Amino acid sequence: MDETDVKEWAQRTRQAISDKKKELEKRKKLGEISEKEYWDELYDFYLNDKTLDHNSEDYISLGDDIEIARHDMNVDDAKQEFDDLKQLYDNAEITYEEFISRYADLQKKWSENSINISEYTSAELKKVDDEEKKRLEKKIADWEEEGRKLAQERDDLEKRKKDIADSYTSGSLYSSVTEKGGKERRVFDDLSKRTNEIKKYNENIKKLANMENVPPDLLEEIKSMSFDERAAVVEELLKMSDVSRQNYFSDYTDYKKAAAEMADYELKGEQETLDKKEELHLQSKPEEAYAAGKADAEAYMKGINEILKKIPFPIETDIYEKTVSAPEKYTKDNGGNPADSTVKSSENDKYISLKQPLVFNIAGVEVLKTTIRDILSGNGLLGRANSKL
Repeated sequence: MDETDVKEWAQRTRQAISDKKKELEKRKKLGEISEKEYWDELYDFYLNDKTLDHNSEDYISLGDDIEIARHDMNVDDAKQEFDDLKQLYDNAEITYEEFISRYADLQKKWSENSINISEYTSAELKKVDDEEKKRLEKKIADWEEEGRKLAQERDDLEKRKKDIADSYTSGSLYSSVTEKGGKERRVFDDLSKRTNEIKKYNENIKKLANMENVPPDLLEEIKSMSFDERAAVVEELLKMSDVSRQNYFSDYTDYKKAAAEMADYELKGEQETLDKKEELHLQSKPEEAYAAGKADAEAYMKGINEILKKIPFPIETDIYEKTVSAPEKYTKDNGGNPADSTVKSSENDKYISLKQPLVFNIAGVEVLKTTIRDILSGNGLLGRANSKL
């Protein structure tokens, strides 16, 4: 093909492109085709018309125009897809998680087509994230507030139960002794005598507290009395024979148990209702509350570790290990209780097992578990120095 033929082919290509554009412009003005269809048909013409000179300037220019136009339309389509997705979220037709998932799918599709509309979406995405953060904060706050109300309701119910139980056990645990002539035997001496009475009471209450099978509720009830009542009751209990005192302990336990059962019976309906409400509350715990609780527990442990790192000496390990491996020996030597995890030395120092677990629970769910050994080991504080915590 000579130069003249090349020029003539280029002119025919120019004319064909011009005619095609005029045709499509007319159809677009008449509403027969859309802007997108205009460029789609022009693209089809560009690819498939065999009469066109692909090396001509007009043909190359047409390809550039089509590429730019189609990219712009793809960008517009992407913006519309995002707007439609955002509208679904705004109308609460999809959740935040669904919004994020669908947006990720759109991003993947746009990337495959070299479309980037991040400047267009960034502001709206920030709004969505801010709204979701506020929603989650409110959700957690509402759940925690409900928990506080339930806790108060539980406290109120327990107080009412105690009041009812107390109503079945009203009255004093001792009888006042009246001397001849009707005078009560309650004489207040000088302060030195009173001091001796206090010391005697302290000795007596310690004896009573260390006795076998003494009911904890009895000790608490004694503590709630006036001093004179306390001293009198404790003294009378210590005067009893071992058999009589154990019988009284047993009777007292049955007495309080019967009263508690009556309180439970009278409040059974309310108890069951509150149990159910608390169960439903725990079941409705937001996952975000668990995550936040776990983060708090981890932050708490981080704080402990930071404090431990400032201790300038390692901790003696021998005695700690022996509390676990040979509790009987240390019980015999030091007067401790083998059933107890705490062993006392002759100097009344206390030691605890390195295997003692530390568990963090959030709304009844374990979020973090460690041991004293793990904490100390992690901070390089296990050694054999002659120092103790």
